Amino acid sequence: MLMTKKSFRILMIILIIITLVAIGLIVYPTISKIVTTQQAVDETESFDEQVQNIIDISNDGNTEDNLSEQTSKLFESAYNQGLIDSEGYAINSSGVRTSDYPVYFKQNLDRLYQDSIVYNNSLIKTQQEQLNENSYTNTAIKLSDYGIYNNQYGYVSAPSINLQLPIYLGANDNSMNYGAAHLCYTSLPIIDDSCNTTNTVLAAHTDYIGRVFFDNIKNLSIGDNVTVTNFWNTIHYKVISKGVYKPNDSKAIYLSEEENLLTLITCTNNGAERYIVVCKA
Repeated sequence: MLMTKKSFRILMIILIIITLVAIGLIVYPTISKIVTTQQAVDETESFDEQVQNIIDISNDGNTEDNLSEQTSKLFESAYNQGLIDSEGYAINSSGVRTSDYPVYFKQNLDRLYQDSIVYNNSLIKTQQEQLNENSYTNTAIKLSDYGIYNNQYGYVSAPSINLQLPIYLGANDNSMNYGAAHLCYTSLPIIDDSCNTTNTVLAAHTDYIGRVFFDNIKNLSIGDNVTVTNFWNTIHYKVISKGVYKPNDSKAIYLSEEENLLTLITCTNNGAERYIVVCKA
């Protein structure tokens, strides 16, 4: 039975659609990785911009208010002074926004700094009793109490492998779907003279469809530079060890006395093992 012209056209359309879908499935991961890698860079650049546009508002010195009330008073004061608009964006004298992002307040960041140091120091005595397989997903500090509503504490960079990822608090799906996740009850990524024993542990996916997270940390070499930028400064680390560990081998995430460490963790061997890179400041 001969195929009619109409049937032939339908068949050709179907074949073209199938071909386009197949091509799309092949090129999508590559294109998606390029796009999302750039998105991660954009997120770190936006973090830098926000930090550069911190507003310093004098307050009444009342420390008895809870953190959210303190933030509300700072917001109200800045708004009344014409420094921000009703959505928290910095504005000029004509009311025109001067930034693409809501502002941070210096007073909030000062409190966050002090509370972060207190948190890190507390781990020296309590870390091992608090760490368990379910604790990692918690957030070490509730950033919204300090006027930070995207849960980002900073970003991690490793130039030798083109790594640049935002750091979110809590190793849960919400954090790990978008960047590197800080494991609760490990040190927050901040170093201070009053605390010389820290180990900031960051976890991120490998082989996540359409995104590059910690896929390439195994390509880091001993001595490579890794940095963590927080709200106040950039901490410089060098890779000192790397290797494969069993999931229940947790010694790499514990504190090491009088050392400031950064530990990067990702899954390998289809999730059966962990690849861990340890860096030292």
